Amino acid sequence: MGRRTALWTAVPAVAAVLLALPARPLVAQDENRTLTSALQAYQNLEYETAAALFRRALAVEAPSPDTLPTALRPKALTYLAASDYYRGRKDSASVVFRRLIVQDPRYRPDPLIFPPEVTAAFENARRVMKVVAVVTPGDTSLRLGRDQYPIKMYASSFHEIVVGLEHPDGRFIKGIYAGPIGDSLDVSWDGFDSASVPADGNVVLTVTSRPTAGGEVVRVVRIMLDIHATHADTLPWPTPPDTLFLPEKAPPGAAVRSLSGGLLGAAAVLLLPSVVGSGTHATGSRYVVVGALSLAGIVGFASQRPGVPLPDNVAKNLARRAAFQRQIDLTKQDNARRRIGVLERIRAGTPLVISRDTQ
Repeated sequence: MGRRTALWTAVPAVAAVLLALPARPLVAQDENRTLTSALQAYQNLEYETAAALFRRALAVEAPSPDTLPTALRPKALTYLAASDYYRGRKDSASVVFRRLIVQDPRYRPDPLIFPPEVTAAFENARRVMKVVAVVTPGDTSLRLGRDQYPIKMYASSFHEIVVGLEHPDGRFIKGIYAGPIGDSLDVSWDGFDSASVPADGNVVLTVTSRPTAGGEVVRVVRIMLDIHATHADTLPWPTPPDTLFLPEKAPPGAAVRSLSGGLLGAAAVLLLPSVVGSGTHATGSRYVVVGALSLAGIVGFASQRPGVPLPDNVAKNLARRAAFQRQIDLTKQDNARRRIGVLERIRAGTPLVISRDTQ
């Protein structure tokens, strides 16, 4: 009697919901009356009649005036599963529950309306179902570097999932999340691929369900994302000033030229006619000039011998390298601002489900 009373009190509540719906075409009202008749039969324990009427009310699934309101379909499916359960068709009831879970992983039967044996049968079906409902914005814009594309997921039961992006032909683009999901999970995507390049064109968001980490894939949800990106041209890297650098060590030629110049000058003074003294013979003054020129050549050779650092050139090169590095830093900053300025418009398609469960 307790269960019959609970079922009896449930019927007026559902009927009140039906009566509160806006006026609809005559066929839709007939569908509502069909559901009301099914609920009445269920309350009267006429489970065969109730199951037939519930199936009739749920027969039209495509959007049309004949379709049962979306808000009432989960409850109608639950009553159908309960009707099958009480007429001894527990396997059929399990199939209906699985159908219900696939449609809405978040749904739970109201324990104040449905007795424990029905809710227990639902929980048994839910525990073995690894289903994720994926909710994404239908049409949104994303400013790269500032915004995140939100992905909301609801699971029928605890299991492992992998969330990623790929090309329509299956080539990998980027991984977003890999790990467990309980009742729900929020993840996000920054709009870039794995190489930090803004995504553009058609990409596929995939959510793969497995009972355990590394286990067999049982279900995949695929959502096509149509992305139109407004790209800002980035600046090219500055050209390295290699040709502007001065030698930082003395080359062999400079030392040789200094020594040769000094020796040649000394020889010229020694061999040419008198320059600083009278007569044709070498004088003391001429030997002084010869010695000075020779010494200058030797000093020049010593100061510019191969491999000797040239401090002035080193200082100039350091200044040029610092200026080049500043150019690189400014280019990086400018390109970062240009990438942030990329605006992506993302339009999500209808989820496509690939599942091992064909029921």
